[in-house]
Amino acid sequence: GLFQTGVLGSSGWRTWAGLAVGMRSSRVPALHHKAKFTSGKWVLASQTLYGSEPGPTVSALVSGGRVRALSLWVGAAGD
Repeated sequence: GLFQTGVLGSSGWRTWAGLAVGMRSSRVPALHHKAKFTSGKWVLASQTLYGSEPGPTVSALVSGGRVRALSLWVGAAGD
């Protein structure tokens, strides 16, 4: 199979803007200005492909006011 999703839960992982697993959720808007909070996660970056079909997405999963993991979704298994 091809890579489709990944969840990174170690505090060693950081985004391109410096957001790390374990940081307070309130830090997200300062580091990722276009991030949007929805359904228990901050969507940090996404791209729409082929019209309205969702494309690759990077999110910060939140619990208890902290980033608990970074989530990557490629979609279509990288096709």
